Amino acid sequence: MTDARLLKLIVEIRYADDIPEPFTFREKILSSISSEQVKTPKNIIYGFGMLIKKKNIKIVVENNRAGADIVVSKSVSKSVQYATENIIKVFKLMSKSVGVKRIERIGVRGYWIKNTDDTSDTLISKFKKAFFNKNSLVNESKDLNVILAFKDGDDKSLYNAAPLSKSELEKIINLNLKDYGHDNEEEITTNSAIYLDYDYFIEKKQTYNDTLMVNFINQAIKKSKERLTKTFELLK
Repeated sequence: MTDARLLKLIVEIRYADDIPEPFTFREKILSSISSEQVKTPKNIIYGFGMLIKKKNIKIVVENNRAGADIVVSKSVSKSVQYATENIIKVFKLMSKSVGVKRIERIGVRGYWIKNTDDTSDTLISKFKKAFFNKNSLVNESKDLNVILAFKDGDDKSLYNAAPLSKSELEKIINLNLKDYGHDNEEEITTNSAIYLDYDYFIEKKQTYNDTLMVNFINQAIKKSKERLTKTFELLK
């Protein structure tokens, strides 16, 4: 598992309570103009988003959620450490600024890649053998992906694994890098890759603090690595 790369890490929280203080400006302005108490309609969403190009991080803060995404280039040797440290730093700053007190959902999603020496066709065959019973539909299929859902107490996760050809891998990596402000394209030298999109989350109202966020991110990364290890073992 040590040679698996974390290409992208996405972390999001959804607030359980009323709109945080920084987003009440609209209500306050309308109330001062009309001299009446004005409530903001629930279907109006406002906030801000930004791209920190130097770090390849996107941040969004809205009236009902806050999130941060980071894309990691192959020049970063410790992709997991780099991604988690930068995401945690961003969330600590956001939580202090936005004033989040309670949340109803927290999620951590990672896009993981493991290069292989297999041809694309060989890797697809390994997926078929590992995840599917033989039948005419599976035998005829030219490509596939595996979608699974897990639940462990309050924790839930969505698992989406697929074989990638060299051209598919190149497209996924370079589109993500470009979208997050990375100027140079990566040269892909591997024949194929195992791709895992793993989304780990909990839907539960709870008090928010930095310790909760850090512990949940670490737990999500740990669980992701466990799923990766099992996936790679099946595809040997």
